[in-house]
Amino acid sequence: LAQVLVLAVPEQADGRRGPPGQGAACPHCDSHHTRKLMPIAFEDEGNRPSRRPLLHKLRTVDLYGVNKYIRCMYVMWFVRLFDFLEMSMIVPSLQGLIETLGGSVQEYYLCLSIFVAALMVVRPLVGRYVDGHHSRLRSAYNMTLGTSVLSNIVYAMSPNWSQPAIVLVARGFAGMGSASEGLMFVYLNRVALAGERQEWVTKFAATRSIGYFCGPMIATGLSTAMAAAFPVAGQDPHAPIGPFALPGWFLAAGNVVMLVLINVTWQDPPEESLVARQLKKANPPAPVAGQAPQLPQNMTVNSFLLHWVAFVVMLGNFAGSFIGLGLEQLVSPTTAHLLGWDDHHPHLNGYVFSAIGMVLFVSQLVVLQFAKQRMEDRFLFLFGVTGMSLSLCAVVVCWRSIAVGHYWDPFGNAGDRSVFLVFTLPVLLVFAFMPLCMNCSVALFMRLANHALSGKIGVAQAVQLNFTSLAPLLAPLYELWLYNAKDEKAGKPPTQCLMGMLVLGLMITVVGFCAYDRWGSGGPKPGEAPKSQPAQGNAVAASDEDPDRKSSDSISHQVSYVSAQQEALRRAQNAGVS
Repeated sequence: LAQVLVLAVPEQADGRRGPPGQGAACPHCDSHHTRKLMPIAFEDEGNRPSRRPLLHKLRTVDLYGVNKYIRCMYVMWFVRLFDFLEMSMIVPSLQGLIETLGGSVQEYYLCLSIFVAALMVVRPLVGRYVDGHHSRLRSAYNMTLGTSVLSNIVYAMSPNWSQPAIVLVARGFAGMGSASEGLMFVYLNRVALAGERQEWVTKFAATRSIGYFCGPMIATGLSTAMAAAFPVAGQDPHAPIGPFALPGWFLAAGNVVMLVLINVTWQDPPEESLVARQLKKANPPAPVAGQAPQLPQNMTVNSFLLHWVAFVVMLGNFAGSFIGLGLEQLVSPTTAHLLGWDDHHPHLNGYVFSAIGMVLFVSQLVVLQFAKQRMEDRFLFLFGVTGMSLSLCAVVVCWRSIAVGHYWDPFGNAGDRSVFLVFTLPVLLVFAFMPLCMNCSVALFMRLANHALSGKIGVAQAVQLNFTSLAPLLAPLYELWLYNAKDEKAGKPPTQCLMGMLVLGLMITVVGFCAYDRWGSGGPKPGEAPKSQPAQGNAVAASDEDPDRKSSDSISHQVSYVSAQQEALRRAQNAGVS
């Protein structure tokens, strides 16, 4: 059971610090609070820190145990969710809208290109803007969310204007608004410790699968409900409440709500990230040997991005997206020519893609549990990219073992079922490792950037996201380049495409093993004793002199600090302090 100590912390008028009973400042925000009670909870078995929010690990928790930043971070989570809802609700019907307005397929692909181009141009600009000062994050969110609302309104009104160019403008604004994606990582870098980043990066990554899963259902539900309520206008493609306009109005309303909530729940991040602050206050002040990344500090953004230790992490995140998207795009043509799933059996591909979505979601939950256990991001990233590479080997072997034929009944015929499993299971294995590779590479990149760039990671994070955004552009071109019409007609699997992706994954795996020690680690795991601790006498003296110095960047480093506070409480009680 958790024990609770209550320390009396009187506030002094002059604002100076002192030990308990003499006026102590909050050891994490360097300021005094008006309330007098400071609860500290810990488990008494083995003196292990409690898993509940404790005062002495006040990274994101204020004096009264109320999370200071958590509400704002969950609003950011919903902002990112609406970005993926927009893609899954608008893109499937985008070509139909353009054709209804008199456009062609060229305008459809131009819309997709304008969105990506606007996003990649605005991301670094927003990153440079927020790197100027930590207080600019709020205004950057207001600008990007306001742009998203404008793009949704223009898109919703475009069926009335009968001009395909209006849709191009709306998609350009949508790309500019989606630049808010990088802001949440900058905010997270300042308000969370290294061990918490990986957990929140996984939560943010889950918005992709949730958005892609829920978006089409929301769009279908809106269209069905509106058609039932307004039989004429609800089915008119040019009506303001027609099937093309409804997703725009829904997303506009949602982004307006997000704009209000981001301002209501906003908490300015500290000027210095909590990781850097706690490292400065740690006793000993230097981090444990071997824990910090082997990168110079105060690097320029260009030198950091071009350093091979950081570049291999960026390349690993790109490879995870490139391999996943490339394999996903190979499924349909391969099933058509190898398994004989022609246009009369499109639902069979749907089963494969649905299974991929379920595996991704479950894998993200597993990564979240790994993050809560504070497993090292470098290990999980390397494990993920290695797993994807080895799984690609299984895909090549299994696909080449399937004889060309017509396997149309995988749920009724035993032979067709076995072929379906041989084709699908190695693909699912690749996607099972994908969240490990991508989520943990983002957490690792944030930790390296925070160390090398002194917390100003806005531009670096934008460049990393842009680099990963090249994957959906290059994957189709790569497969077109290696396209072999003779093999396709013969029903052979796309071995050349798969082998190229396999070589990329293995190359990153080898270089990753070389860079493993240089990446450092995020600190010891919960319950793991630190490698070096000061003597108890020094801990008590440090507590009397400055209780802040006992803060550290992991739960285990806090044990000596709690012991010092217990000793200070006993001494204060012996001195007659209430």
